[in-house]
Order: sequence, then C-alpha cells, then structure tokens
Amino acid sequence: MNSTSRPRRALALLGVAAIAAGALGVGTAPAMAAPGDGGTGSITVHKHEYTGTVLGPNDGTELDLSGQTVNGLVAGFTVCAINGIDLSKSADWKRVNALVATGGIGPGARPAVTEGGTPLTLSCGIEKPTRAGDGVAKFDGLSADRAYVVYESTPPANALQTAQPTIVTVPLPSPNKEEWNYHPHIYPKNSIVGSGATKGGALVTGKVSYGITVPIKPLPDGEQYWEVRIDDQLSEHLVYDSVATARLTGADGKAVSLVVGVDYTVTPASNVAKTKVELVLLAPGLAKYNANIGGKLVLSFRTGMKAGGSTANRALITLNGVSSLGSGARSSRAANLGGPIEIENPEYPFTNQHYRAKDSKTGDPIAGVGFTTYLHPILDGTSCPADPEELREISPSWWELAQPWIEFDDFFVVSSPDTVTTDAAGFAHIIKWNQGTVGSATYCAYVDVVPDGYRAPAAPTLFKVTHDDMEIPVLLERSEIKPGELPALPVTGAAGTAGLIGGGAVLLLAAGVLALRRGRVAQQ
Repeated sequence: MNSTSRPRRALALLGVAAIAAGALGVGTAPAMAAPGDGGTGSITVHKHEYTGTVLGPNDGTELDLSGQTVNGLVAGFTVCAINGIDLSKSADWKRVNALVATGGIGPGARPAVTEGGTPLTLSCGIEKPTRAGDGVAKFDGLSADRAYVVYESTPPANALQTAQPTIVTVPLPSPNKEEWNYHPHIYPKNSIVGSGATKGGALVTGKVSYGITVPIKPLPDGEQYWEVRIDDQLSEHLVYDSVATARLTGADGKAVSLVVGVDYTVTPASNVAKTKVELVLLAPGLAKYNANIGGKLVLSFRTGMKAGGSTANRALITLNGVSSLGSGARSSRAANLGGPIEIENPEYPFTNQHYRAKDSKTGDPIAGVGFTTYLHPILDGTSCPADPEELREISPSWWELAQPWIEFDDFFVVSSPDTVTTDAAGFAHIIKWNQGTVGSATYCAYVDVVPDGYRAPAAPTLFKVTHDDMEIPVLLERSEIKPGELPALPVTGAAGTAGLIGGGAVLLLAAGVLALRRGRVAQQ
C-alpha cells in the first residue's frame, strides 16, 4: 500500500503560494479547517464608546449586547497584512509571540510592527468606516494563515486618544473548542491615560506595593548591631505615592512597637523627587532590634507610575557599615542579606541544588531550559499555583518570611531571582544556597525558558531542600498546538482588567506556541 497526501495538503500549498504573492484568497475556509488549510476569513471591528463596563468575554466571538447600553462610534479602521508571517508553518506561530505593534506618530498614522527590533513590512488595505449606530466595520476576504495588524486610521470625533493597534491572526483558536475561528470579532477601546507599570513593552494598570524584609540574625561573640539601614532606589519610571512605614516583629511573632522619629527615620518626605526611600534605625530602635534576634524588620511602601518602564526594584541593606545589594543565588553575601556576617558557622551550611530537564518520552537530557524559583508562602505547602503571582494571593505578606536574599521584580520577592539554564547534560545549578535559611521551606520551580520543540510542564514543580546536591527532575513534553491555547483577545471593557493595554502596547491575539501540523495521510 502507498500512503499519499489528501487533497487538503495541496490546498495548503496553494494557500502558501497565495500568501507569498500577497494576494487575497477567493475561497472560504473549509469546514473544520485549521492552519495550513488555506481559504479566507474576515475580521469584524466593533467600535463603542468606552464606559468602563465589561461587555462580555474577549475570545474573538461576536458578543450578544442585547439589553446593554452601547454607543457605537464612527471611526475609520485599516487592516494590514504583516508580510513574512506564514501561519501554515509551525515555526511562524512562535514568531507571532515576538511581534510588537506600536502606534504611528500622530492620529491615524500607520503603525509599526517589529520582530526583535527589526521592522516588518505591511500590506495595507483600504480604510473602512464603522457604521453610525452600531459602530461595526467588517473586513472580508482576508487570506487565512496570516497575521494582521488592525489600527484606527481615523479616530472618532472628540476622541482623547487613538485606539492602540491590535495584532490578530486568521484563524484564531476558539477557546475550549476543538475548532478554529476564521471570522474573529474585536472590540478596540481608546487608550485610557492613567498610572501603570510596564514589563516587556506591555502597560499594566494599577499600583505596585513593596515590602522589604530583613531577618534579624545573631552576630558572633555577642556583638551588637550599631547600624541598620535600608536604601531603596526606584527606577526612573516609578514614584512613591504613600508614606513608608517600618514594622518590627519578635522571634515569637509578636509586634514590637516602633515610633517614627523616635525609633527610626524614613525620608521619602524630604526627597522631592520621591524616587528613593531611606530607613535608618535610631538608638532606641537599634536597642529593640538587638533585643529581638530571630525576628524581622519590615519596610513597606507603595509606588505609582510616572512613565512607561520597568517595575524592577532592588533594596540595599546596610548592617554595621557593610552594604550588599540582593543580587541572586550565587552571592554568599547576598544570601545572608548583605550584613557583615559571613556565614561560616556550621549551623548555616551552604548547599547546591540541581534541576535536571529530560524528554518525557525518551528520557534524553534537554539543554536550554530556564528555571526560576519562588519561596512558597506556606512552610509545608503541597501544591504550586500555575501563575507565581498567585503565591501573593495565598498570603499577601509571604515575603516577610526569612528570605535568603532580597530581590524585587514586579509583584514578587523571589528566592532565586536569576533564571538558571540547563546545560547539554540537562542540568541547571543553584550554587551555595544558604540551607540554614531555606532548608525548612517549600519551593516552587517554574520553567520560564523553553527550547524549540518543547512545551513547559503543565504545572510547576514543588520541592523541599532536604540534602546537599539534591537533584530535582523535571520532564518536558514535545510541543504541539492545541486549539484554544493561544492568548485571548483584548478585554472588551474596563481597562483595569486588561493584562496588556495602553500607549504603544501590543495586544497579541494569537501567539506563543507551535501551529498544528495537519499531515494526515490516507491509505490506498
């Protein structure tokens, strides 16, 4: 018997040829079609006045707005094909995840789409106005297996800002359904001016709260602390918007009263720029600090955004004239919170831990897998949430536990802030971990770098440091696309619920995993 490709493969090849020629397909997508099947699709734009109300799920389907009060706006939209992206090829689905779309200079200007900083060319169609009343504009006859950028080329009358450009794929996976959506609907909103914090080019609205914790360690030979100081320098993008406070807790967990101006000084008030906070313990505060060995000192404050940029933040700890910046797992001084204490006492042995990444089917080692480690807020935790940010929801003050070092990045205080990457033998190493601090705790390991051909584990790895040179095995499956796994469309309402929104932000609608290979064969 010979196995031959079904006609569908020929159709897919024709679709690729049409894409290369930049032509719009004339056929419709076949029933139960998927990437590689060719055909055409459409994108429908719904332009409504922003009210802050969530209209419905942002999954690419048309929303039922009956019973809701919406004000359709007249605006002009243009759809541009992003040249060089062919979604009949699995590798190009991963490329979509790296695309960045930014608005042009001035209202109605053509956007820019870049890939790793390199501009991509666009093939733009004719502008279409949304209808008065319902604010709808439909773009038919779009070639399938393409990525498009939709932008507001003519803003509505009296609009404060132009809606941000949006990247859309045709087709778009339907969430929780074994099918693909060749006719997605999007609901772009005008950008809302407000505070926010950026990461990786995506503006995230809201405030960022920090807590800096310094465990009170015993000093050798009965020595006393004569200087305790915390200096926190924010990035140029952040500004303090609340009064910083200090809190002292004894080894028994009971609060010890600290009075500002008596026990300590905190100086953001005298810092006009409000980009740095300085906490210094005074003599009465130092006496309380020395009397509570085994306790902890916590400095808390909240920040807002004054410009787009990173929320990354580090604290400088000074103890008895010696300062150290929390810098990661490989710094023994940082592992001891930067004081003059070199942990040489056998009571605090160092330990080395090793991740081992393997292929789930063959057992072969996998190189290039990146791991980041987070301290679990529950001492004997039994599971790790899918998103490490949920660790804060388990216990908002979990960072107050004795950390082996201090490092801030977005909303987390992490135990191993640096990503460690596996070598050719599949090993990634955390060197000289302070076992005296971490040995009794539970940790969550997240795979944040995945080599081509593999997907991250479905769940993070929970482990506890029990002995030196402990190997932590992690299995990775080979990647394959599953409909409904791609990122969702932008939210249809309140900006506060958007994960990605704001000036220059790209709202990725379909990206991040490999495309489904449709190579089915028939037996003759």
